[in-house]
Amino acid sequence: MVQRIAPDDPRLTYEGSISLLKTPQWVAPWRIPYQEAPLFFPNGYGKTGIPSGVGRAAMPSGVRIVLKSDTTLLAGTFEADPPPSTLREPAEIPRLDLSINGILWETIEQGDTGSFQFLNLPAGEKTLALWLPHYNQFRLCSLQISDGATLEPVHDTRPRWLIFGDSTTQGRGAASPSQIWPALFARSCGFHLVSLAMGDGCHLQVMFARLMRDLDADLLTICVGGNIYERGSLNAYSFRSALIGFIQIVREKHPETPFVVISPIYTPSLEQRPGPGGLSFQGIREEIQTALAILREAGDRHVYYLDGRTLFGPEHVHLFLPEKGDLLHPGAEGYRACALNFEEWYCTHIAPFYAFPSRKV
Repeated sequence: MVQRIAPDDPRLTYEGSISLLKTPQWVAPWRIPYQEAPLFFPNGYGKTGIPSGVGRAAMPSGVRIVLKSDTTLLAGTFEADPPPSTLREPAEIPRLDLSINGILWETIEQGDTGSFQFLNLPAGEKTLALWLPHYNQFRLCSLQISDGATLEPVHDTRPRWLIFGDSTTQGRGAASPSQIWPALFARSCGFHLVSLAMGDGCHLQVMFARLMRDLDADLLTICVGGNIYERGSLNAYSFRSALIGFIQIVREKHPETPFVVISPIYTPSLEQRPGPGGLSFQGIREEIQTALAILREAGDRHVYYLDGRTLFGPEHVHLFLPEKGDLLHPGAEGYRACALNFEEWYCTHIAPFYAFPSRKV
């Protein structure tokens, strides 16, 4: 016998989500207000007319369903859409992670629809976090725990880290949902993660600046440049002003929150080769540095630059995901390197000056 829990039960917390799209059959966590999807992605609609957006906002990267219970099993049913058809091999396979009291317990590899079971969980009350697929749209249909088990909500009081970025930030090529690099860093240094990483949809859009402005945040981060390079969405005449404007909009409600801007990671084929907008990766890094210098001269003392090659540099080329064509995304070990390198930089440049953890917790 099991105890069935509705996917919209108020004792379940969808940490890291911005909104929940609900039907009688399922709950889908979104990382933008789903009602406003046409405003965020005016050119992107998926099947059945539900806005999906080029930015993959309905993929729950960094989202976890959290509950407190003494159950010895956690099971359920779900639907997960295939990854975008534009992705090169290897494909992204829906995976679910279960962590117990912050420690990864088990990873389950699933198909597009089906059921999952985590069995023989430790006895006693514990905090469970079910990490949802980071590169597949996902809908939870049902959840089950042991018959007679307790169920309580969890209120996370850790500092909130808000990060906007591209497919590397979303976790393309990561081993599993809780092993994307933002999740690894957040767990290590005690942050509540809210990821706005949008696959190929990170173009300094004003709607995302407004969203970041209006969300609670103790630490702000954007990883910017890769998608802009690829699509030519900004160029040498517009990139700098777009970045300054994005940060200034967020600053309307976060005037003194530490704001970290990360440039592209090392990508051998794109370092010196100009993209459609006329900027190479090296040119983008120079534009970011110049924009942040202008902001500091204008009085912003809480904006920081992090060269993406500090996270993933030439010494990490053997850790790229083996995709066909250009090397673009780290693989599983590469993301662990990114997390460790970001943690080292954070502990030196951010933690000593703010009321944040400065070492692993």
